Amino acid sequence: MIGFTQEDGEFSMSRIQVATLADRGHARLAFADVVDSGSFGVLPRRAEFTDACTERGLDGSVAAEFARDGVGAADIIAGWHRDGVTAVCAYNDEIALAVLFGIREAGLSCPRDIAVIGCDNIPAAAVAYPPLTTVGFDVDGGSSWIASAVLHRLGLADEPEPPAGALFGIVERASA
Repeated sequence: MIGFTQEDGEFSMSRIQVATLADRGHARLAFADVVDSGSFGVLPRRAEFTDACTERGLDGSVAAEFARDGVGAADIIAGWHRDGVTAVCAYNDEIALAVLFGIREAGLSCPRDIAVIGCDNIPAAAVAYPPLTTVGFDVDGGSSWIASAVLHRLGLADEPEPPAGALFGIVERASA
């Protein structure tokens, strides 16, 4: 896992995704979110994606909602491809799987035509086709740090030291 630490200032999942794709030469990115945009965190994550693209001078103006079952995904992907999108930041791995399905159904190849990065590192990400590059979270280290921070806010513990290692990082696979 390629990690991001507190010093990197990259605790935003979208910022990690955008940084990774930008470092690989992608200049026109799209954000894939879930049809139910009221889901927890979708709108802030989309805003972080747009901000991260703007800060890097990238075109991140493209976004669409994907059905979890992939219905309509091929049409969205074909349109994005025609419009020059070369990479997708997905809200989570479940939506990234729908994007991968759409790429295949549109007759395109990942990552040659469109690269994809998910978020959450669910078990299915490792067996997707192609295996999904995703943002993972160090559950053990992160949970301990979060619990300590909560106890501190409640006045029950001293302020915790920042985590020594990376809490979030890219899990390298074949889709990006």
